[in-house]
Amino acid sequence: MTDFGSLINIYKPKELANYLRRECQKAGWGPTAINVAIAIIVTSVASAVVALVGTMLSGVLGAMGGDLGGAAIGGAFNFVLIAATAVASFIGFFVVGLILHFIAAALGGKGTPEKTLYMMSLPMLALSPLYAVITLLSVIPCVGCLLIPVGLLVAIYQLFVYYKGLMAVNGMESTKAIIALVAWVILLLILYAIVFGLMFALGVVGGMGAGMLGSNF
Repeated sequence: MTDFGSLINIYKPKELANYLRRECQKAGWGPTAINVAIAIIVTSVASAVVALVGTMLSGVLGAMGGDLGGAAIGGAFNFVLIAATAVASFIGFFVVGLILHFIAAALGGKGTPEKTLYMMSLPMLALSPLYAVITLLSVIPCVGCLLIPVGLLVAIYQLFVYYKGLMAVNGMESTKAIIALVAWVILLLILYAIVFGLMFALGVVGGMGAGMLGSNF
């Protein structure tokens, strides 16, 4: 079980290596799943709050225009989407985590899959409050755009934690750890592009089908 109080060490670059090496002695699929689930719940709650605010605003505008049904349907869809995204994120973590593990292993990494994924779950959990705050503040006009660089910096720091983890937990040299992360990020970008491309294509086809169906009535 993760010592949640010790997660503050994720924010201390000088303590990262020793902390990750020590903490990953507790590695296991169960603790990893718990960490990931908590992190996803934290960020999902923030997304739900943002969706609720959006639904309330849409409801006010809908009431002014005499259309409350559209706002209600849109709000329900947003919450279903958040739930589906949470489930996909949970499963996706293990998929992308195993990809990083196998890349690291191919480059000489000696860690086990359990240790690699547990190591990755620690910054995900520790940084989830920051991602949640960024999500919540994004509803404020103009602030959302200003927070994009902040979110990017948090993501980069998360990669830095992975880099330190690959060296401390998987026994990799600095150069090989960097190569593993770069290869992993590139591969993920390609996979995400394919997945989102397919989703977009299906969405367009679905929309066209609905439009054609509606035109027959």
